[in-house]
Amino acid sequence: MNFTNSPLVHAALVEFYGDPHVQALFQFAEGGLRTWFPDLWDMFRRTIESAQTLHPELKPPVPGTSFPASTVNVGDRVVCGPPRDSSNEAAAVCLDYVDGPFDPSKGGHLVFHEARRVVKLRKGGVILFPSAVVTHENIDIGTDESRFSITGYFPGGIRRYLEAGGHTLAAWKDEKQGEADVHESEGTSRWDLGCARFRTASALIRFWQERAALVETG
Repeated sequence: MNFTNSPLVHAALVEFYGDPHVQALFQFAEGGLRTWFPDLWDMFRRTIESAQTLHPELKPPVPGTSFPASTVNVGDRVVCGPPRDSSNEAAAVCLDYVDGPFDPSKGGHLVFHEARRVVKLRKGGVILFPSAVVTHENIDIGTDESRFSITGYFPGGIRRYLEAGGHTLAAWKDEKQGEADVHESEGTSRWDLGCARFRTASALIRFWQERAALVETG
């Protein structure tokens, strides 16, 4: 969606995200999101449509993407520390694309702390993972190498804004404290609903088999 940027930065972002190769990357990631996380994909799409109904001026970084926000991380040696992206939708996934002249067998690996896993993410690789709840970081690369990344993500504030009837949480509390309190008390049930959108491998196979059967029967 739209962020407030200087005219110079805005022009650069419009040019970058308008590049056909960048748009093809997001289209590729869209297919992965819909295939592996169909329930999240559906929630993302419906939420974006609702937000644009309230504010038609809002646009995603790339037309047709289900990720309403994106960041381009550039520099000589882009790596991230061990964060959780807590401002993102908690029970959801983000997109991470990496590229650059570096040796993926020696550095740039993605580390998931709680899962105790290290993933070799080669240049040109794309990964979808729940960045808001999993502590993650990258192993450094060589001093003579370079690496950059593009992310796509779903800010949690978008759904909160819609659930608050098109108000910020603070404004909602000022105007309708009771409704806001009920909403906050339902956090656990919203979390459970969000987690239910992550299907097991067997459930995912059944889902697509059932969809294929519906197509075959017309």
